[in-house]
Amino acid sequence: VRVMGYKSAILNGLQAAYLVFIVYQFVLMAQVANHRQKLQKSTGYPQFADFIPAGGIAVFLTCFHYFVKAFCRPIALSVIARKSKWSEEIYQAKISRFGSAVFKLIFFTVFTIQLYVVLRNAEWMPPELGGAGSTGRCWLDGFPYQHVDAHLKWCYIVASGYYVSEVVFQLLFEWDRPDFREMMIHHTTAAFLLLFSYMMNYTRVGSLVFFVFCCSDISSYLVKLTVDTKYKYLTFVVYLSVLASWGYLRLYVLPAHIIYCTWFESMALIPDEENLMGWGFFNTLLLVLLVLNLYWYVLLLRMGYHFLSKGETRDMQANLTAMDLKNQQRKQQ
Repeated sequence: VRVMGYKSAILNGLQAAYLVFIVYQFVLMAQVANHRQKLQKSTGYPQFADFIPAGGIAVFLTCFHYFVKAFCRPIALSVIARKSKWSEEIYQAKISRFGSAVFKLIFFTVFTIQLYVVLRNAEWMPPELGGAGSTGRCWLDGFPYQHVDAHLKWCYIVASGYYVSEVVFQLLFEWDRPDFREMMIHHTTAAFLLLFSYMMNYTRVGSLVFFVFCCSDISSYLVKLTVDTKYKYLTFVVYLSVLASWGYLRLYVLPAHIIYCTWFESMALIPDEENLMGWGFFNTLLLVLLVLNLYWYVLLLRMGYHFLSKGETRDMQANLTAMDLKNQQRKQQ
């Protein structure tokens, strides 16, 4: 118990330091954006006010998420049979997760299709993602004063609204989940990465980043739909698609093409370092996301090993069964 207390204190300290780092970078970002807005009033440089609709979208998505969970509850009860080793709390958490997975599957499927329609003919969309362009185009055409297409702007607004809604939903309904901490880091990092890339006009490379994540999230939430059901072999087939999509998009395209683009192509094509303000922070956030995805991919591999060795499907990322252990530790304290 004492070791767990020390571990929790260390993690809380790291999380607080990370938050301070984010706030500090937000202040710097605001100063740079304000300076650029004054220099380029005629080009329509990105504005903080552009994100005002994201608040309404976040409210709508939070309510829609809640509605989908309620609507899917009878379906979840019919396809997820309670196991003897599950407490009532764990069973209800799994029923709840089923509805959340349906909501996220709907959102990411619709959003990914729309985002691809916007990006498919973009000159910076590489062949590895179904385009015919080059990532080097992210840094040309007058960067950082490139024109932001209205359709791409709305993709940013909707994506930001989604991540804000996820943070709100977790704080309201899922604060006691075992994966609460890592998911909050993921959601806040993703939300700030969107805001930062927009306000610093890293919109081209930023759009590639969230296309990679949104596209691979489709299979992620499809497997979360089936993992606790009786359809084990369907779950395993979907699981293989998760391994393939994450391996290709998050562990190959992200580092080999997108992070390579932000680290090396940007420096080669933008000789003026002043125009690359926020370069280090943007790359730091990308590396945080990459490390999280490496960690989650290891968990995915463990899930496959668990299935092959024991014949059981289990979501080790969410790890809802840890809720009972956590409750026991609280009682001992």
